[in-house]
Amino acid sequence: MPRVTFYFDGFNFYNGLKESSIKDASWKACYWINPVMFCNEFIGDNTLVNVKYFTADPINVQQRIRHKHYFKLLKEINPTLYK
Repeated sequence: MPRVTFYFDGFNFYNGLKESSIKDASWKACYWINPVMFCNEFIGDNTLVNVKYFTADPINVQQRIRHKHYFKLLKEINPTLYK
């Protein structure tokens, strides 16, 4: 069975969601998306072995705190997939 790794460009992924939420506010619900669950929707019978999410820390201190909290939660939910 094929093994799959997903790579996220977090900056563009988030900004795409943000831009979409301007047109349709329901997209705001995706800001705290679980990338593992998202990826599992696309892999079919393949095995998800890793999710790599690359992004830079925000300059704003409050945003940086939320950002770090988000990734801490993701690692707690799926510790073997975020490396």
